[in-house]
Amino acid sequence: MFKNALEGVKKIYYSAVCGVASTALSLTAALFALLGLGGSSTFSVLLTGLFGGLAFITALASFIFEILGCYECSKDKKEFMYALYLSVLGIVMTGLAIVFNNFAGSIFSFIASISSLFTVVIILRGLMSVFTDLDDKEMVDKGRKVLIIHSVTFIAAAVIEFVSGILAKLEVKTLIVTLLSIVAAIIAIVSVVFFLMYVKESVSHIEFSTFKPKSDDKLEQVIDVESKPVESNNE
Repeated sequence: MFKNALEGVKKIYYSAVCGVASTALSLTAALFALLGLGGSSTFSVLLTGLFGGLAFITALASFIFEILGCYECSKDKKEFMYALYLSVLGIVMTGLAIVFNNFAGSIFSFIASISSLFTVVIILRGLMSVFTDLDDKEMVDKGRKVLIIHSVTFIAAAVIEFVSGILAKLEVKTLIVTLLSIVAAIIAIVSVVFFLMYVKESVSHIEFSTFKPKSDDKLEQVIDVESKPVESNNE
């Protein structure tokens, strides 16, 4: 029934996995940066750059899987096409934030974060719509809870990261900026993990619902055959 959505949600799951990895790598890079503040060791700088680079690569992979997944899901549910547009907007804003390393860059980064938030919100709404059609009330209710948790934690992380970026441009103490980045990363991980768990569960539920009718039809045929009265030859 939702074969396109099933394949799309699998890709969105891969995107969420890459998102968790990217956030964890960013947190690791921030921790090494914090450790290097005291002695400014070359080793800490190298590790910060390494984990920062890996975080960027996994974030890019997350964007790619997200776009592919939303496109695939949009064949069954149009809502996912809007998520695709917002995902592309997020990539563009992230690129501009990297290019413009100033106050404007912070604005672009904040817009990218908001785009990412609404992308996930629309994906969750799309999944809830799928489960409404499948009459899966349990997953609809879980979707609402995850939507609230994700929105609150994501907004908190985005605001902290935005403030951190502004303080960095104002040349406030690096320690404060780094600590804020770490707090934002921890909150972001919590946000993405809840989304990841829901998407993973969604894959199994959609897969079961999509292929369930075939087995049911066969079962019904067996029942029909067994329930047919046997014609007597004694007539």
